[in-house]
Amino acid sequence: MRLHERIIQTTTKSVLKSFKNSRHCRLLSDFDCLARRGTVVAFGAASGPADPLNPRVLGKGSFYLTFAAFIHFVEDPAEYNKRATELFTWLTEGKLKFSGGITVLPLSDAKKAHDMLEGRKTTGKVLLQP
Repeated sequence: MRLHERIIQTTTKSVLKSFKNSRHCRLLSDFDCLARRGTVVAFGAASGPADPLNPRVLGKGSFYLTFAAFIHFVEDPAEYNKRATELFTWLTEGKLKFSGGITVLPLSDAKKAHDMLEGRKTTGKVLLQP
């Protein structure tokens, strides 16, 4: 069963937003899941550049496509520190949970963390603790 068929079967309707962090997730299939005037938000480039896209795909439902880059949302060190502090506060207070879990490794195990990520041996987040 294709992605858009599973979404329609599960939710009985199309979605307004779809978030993609990898080109291997087939960006084009996301447009099949969108409601009219829906948006696909692409981010990250760990698996390489995205495949080319014919703009006519957007016209099938007056869709929007955007690419979000972290650097455009946090431009100065003070804002970065404020957001990072807020994020880690939410984590320690239990206000924010990751569905895939968190793997915490000491900074000295950075090579192990990279090997795990490259080998797709992780789920959720991998944090290096100084």
